[in-house]
Amino acid sequence: MAEKQKDIGEIRKNGKEDADRIMVKVAEYKGKPYADIRTYYRDDVSGDWKPTKKGVAFHALDQLDRAIALLTTARDELAARMK
Repeated sequence: MAEKQKDIGEIRKNGKEDADRIMVKVAEYKGKPYADIRTYYRDDVSGDWKPTKKGVAFHALDQLDRAIALLTTARDELAARMK
């Protein structure tokens, strides 16, 4: 379980209010920081948002930088195709 956590932001998966969310967090586990991008769902009983196994954790800045670069390239390619 994460010892320290900061919520960065979230994205609704399909734009609907009750949809699953992709949440971005920076957390710490056993004294080591990491960035986490994970799908969350709303628990039917408690109403709390809970994490799924679908996601990725970045424990090194170079990994996160590479993911950002790839997403930026994907964004540029998508924008070019939408013209």
